[in-house]
Amino acid sequence: MDTSLLLAISEAFTAYSLANGNTDTSISGAAKTKAYLIPAIEAAGWLSDAEKNSSIAAQYTDELMMLNGNFNKARMIGLVGSAIENGFVNGAFEGGVYSTAEPSGWYFDGQDNNTLPSTASFSDLKENCENIVSLTLPDYIINLPQDGKEINVSLGGVSAAWMSGTEQVYDVYNAQEMGVRFANNGLWRNGYGTVSFTVDNHVHAKPTETTFKFGPFNVDDERKETKTYKYHFKFNSAPRTGNNFTAQNNDCSNELFRGASGKDSLPKVLLSWDWTSINPALPGRDSNISLISATLGSNLSKEPYLDATQLTILLSKKFGSLENLLERARPSCPENPARTVFDRVRPAIYDAQTGMPITGYTETDNEALYCYLPLTTRYYDGKPALYYYLEGNGLTGSAQGASDSERVQSANDLMRLIDTNVNLMRDGYGTDFQYDFVNTFSTQILKAGPSFLDPSVGAKKYFYSADKAYFTSPSRPDPARYERAWSLPDAGKYRVRMLVDFTNSPQLFNGTVPSAKIVFELYSLAPISSNYSPFYYLPIDGTVGLTAVNSRTGYGSGITGGNVFDVSRDEKVYYSNQQKFALAKATASQIIDLSLLNSVPSLAGKLFDFTYYYNTTTNSDSNSRMILTPTVATPLIAQMDANEGTRADFYYSLKRGNSDVYLRTPNLISWTGVDGCSDLANGAITDSINRTYASCGEKVCSFTLPVAKSTGKTYIKGFAYSPADSVVGIAALGSGAIIEPTPTNPSTGISPLMGIPGMRFNDKASNSIPDSLLAMFTAVSEKNACIASMGDREVVFWPEEYLFKQTPSNTDSMSVKETNAKENCVRAN
Repeated sequence: MDTSLLLAISEAFTAYSLANGNTDTSISGAAKTKAYLIPAIEAAGWLSDAEKNSSIAAQYTDELMMLNGNFNKARMIGLVGSAIENGFVNGAFEGGVYSTAEPSGWYFDGQDNNTLPSTASFSDLKENCENIVSLTLPDYIINLPQDGKEINVSLGGVSAAWMSGTEQVYDVYNAQEMGVRFANNGLWRNGYGTVSFTVDNHVHAKPTETTFKFGPFNVDDERKETKTYKYHFKFNSAPRTGNNFTAQNNDCSNELFRGASGKDSLPKVLLSWDWTSINPALPGRDSNISLISATLGSNLSKEPYLDATQLTILLSKKFGSLENLLERARPSCPENPARTVFDRVRPAIYDAQTGMPITGYTETDNEALYCYLPLTTRYYDGKPALYYYLEGNGLTGSAQGASDSERVQSANDLMRLIDTNVNLMRDGYGTDFQYDFVNTFSTQILKAGPSFLDPSVGAKKYFYSADKAYFTSPSRPDPARYERAWSLPDAGKYRVRMLVDFTNSPQLFNGTVPSAKIVFELYSLAPISSNYSPFYYLPIDGTVGLTAVNSRTGYGSGITGGNVFDVSRDEKVYYSNQQKFALAKATASQIIDLSLLNSVPSLAGKLFDFTYYYNTTTNSDSNSRMILTPTVATPLIAQMDANEGTRADFYYSLKRGNSDVYLRTPNLISWTGVDGCSDLANGAITDSINRTYASCGEKVCSFTLPVAKSTGKTYIKGFAYSPADSVVGIAALGSGAIIEPTPTNPSTGISPLMGIPGMRFNDKASNSIPDSLLAMFTAVSEKNACIASMGDREVVFWPEEYLFKQTPSNTDSMSVKETNAKENCVRAN
């Protein structure tokens, strides 16, 4: 056979073998392609079902989110699944799987299309329109949390605000609703009003060119319109009730008032602004609540209503605990739930060179910086994002932290540091308050603790700059910005969140420089209604902004008229008459005139009378009224003698030192006959003298009874109220006599009006007197005084019957002496 022929046959056989091998390879490749394609199609189907279910997950509420953090996550998985699903389907189209058309040049470098993405122009890479797959981007026209503006109510006495955190989304972003809270700020009767809701309305453009931010919920606006929706409302006003509204059948009564005593009868207030008096509660420990100290966070129903100063002290200590936690933390980016979705649906594709599965993930060296979850204490899936960074990573034990702050131990402790419920007074939280707080607690020696003053990591460094920390509330027109003066819409229960946005690491300081931004969000959960007190609208705020004239702007309280009145003498806190720009203002009258205190029924026995009034015309806390009458109460029994055929009379005068007091009123001291005694003329003394004021001249007062039909004695009783800061007495003239707790001076015949010896806050000789609001409230707490709560008015007063029963340290009680008088008097028939 010809050699050339053999060579040709050999070459043909080799070519055949090569072709046959290529065919086998092609068949094998096709089989592999089919093997990859089937899981891809199955995964797309699974993701399609997941996407359909995402609309159900979108119908979540804030309450449900707090109970189960999977709702946000489920919605996110559904949306991620939608994108992956479309990616699979689009990839199949591009590869020509579902079409007979020529494949797109994106992925093939054939004879007819030599396009490579790395070198091609935009026109070269235009889409194959026959194979196009579209993805509908979810977006909004109105998003109430950011587009809702101030709500206006035409009816005076009613305010309204959006309730952040109540927004709900229905279907696949087809509808949204958000709660609105209305507060009664002085509506006394039912009324009608127009409520205007102003919102921003987005009109979307149809862009041909977009920025890299273009995507779901970020479609470009062609323009933004402001729209107002008006609704007509009827507001039903319900009166706010106090906690002991004219309680009956107890010793807390006098001629005008009935009330209650004991610590539970008082408004829930804390009358201390000392740094050590306000502390967060430790787990497993009960709250320690008194008028001068409180541990807060374990039993909200018993905790006091805080003013802005007290809340800021509490938050400063929580700040110190957070700083200590972050110093000892070892945070790491939590597992991205989107990876779970990708891992479940991704076909098993292996790298030809390494044999390792191709994941499509890009790992980064700085996990905290590039983590899918932002470094913040804002909530994601029902918990602060920072919680997931700390969860399960443990803490080191090196940093001791500030001595006035709780040392927390775990990620769970983070929750109560940055999110807590408290009772708040209506007070102002603008930057004017913030700066005054820093100035007060920074410049006074030993005023604050290390959590605030630490020169390296103290909270002062944040509060000093509103760019680093400020207060806000969803009730404000623009919660995202700080403001010099703004106030809460009402007193009540609030959720207080410390929203911290970190920069590159979960630390509050870069060395000694603040490196985060903090927003203290005050969100109203429920306004005060039952157990209401007007004192919740008279924030005191300690000494913050107090010493400088008109320093307080939009926060705290001030008085007009009268002198300053002490709230706490130990802490040098008082109601100032030099704060005309304060949030709450009251007209104050301090009455210390001896004649007025013992002649005007509406003043007799009162210590403090406060009526709150909200001015619906100016929408301000003004025109409230405060009447201060700090006195000691001295119970008296007067003896009257007569012989048959003569008149029993009783003359007396008031003394300051040994001199008579000039009387400015025609009557003085209300007297009542001792029950069972006669008027010596066969009638009951109570028929002649019953809540009767003696007739007075310039210096002397007197009673005269009918002509006596029998010889003997009879008795009357009453109370003398003397200013707490002055020493006065009463002297009987003629044949009468005075019986009282402090013995009469035998040389002068003057009985000092000193209260009751040994009785707290009613013992002038021991300087235990009601000379401040704290002293008055403590007297009520110890049941030595009473308080009457009547809605917008509260009165602290002396309980006359109770005082008669008190046993002095030096003699019998006046009730015992009254019993003795009954035994010695001429009895009534």
